Amino acid sequence: AHKSTVWLVKHLPQNRDIFVTCGGGGSLCLWK
Repeated sequence: AHKSTVWLVKHLPQNRDIFVTCGGGGSLCLWK
């Protein structure tokens, strides 16, 4: 069975255009 990944999105107060997503695997991705 494939487990659905829960994404946590946190918007940076310094720049609204940049947000960080944290995957269930512990990987951290920065999007611009």
